[in-house]
Amino acid sequence: MNKQEINQKLAAILTTLDEMEDAAESTIYLALGCNIEDFELLKDLLVKSGLTVSKSNRLSITSLGKTLAAKINEFAKGAI
Repeated sequence: MNKQEINQKLAAILTTLDEMEDAAESTIYLALGCNIEDFELLKDLLVKSGLTVSKSNRLSITSLGKTLAAKINEFAKGAI
């Protein structure tokens, strides 16, 4: 994955979790269509940055993640 792909996938995960609160990691992995190593990298980036929490094979969004997701959504509205 290049930097652009990483950013796109991180944004997709965050904005989705903002709507759902949490989701099974396997569902996110399958929706992204990436390999497991790439998914683990994305998950690690999200968890270590405090944007999500991983518990019982589920990812949930934190308040910091919600703040960033709102910014992403606001940016996307202007880009359309």
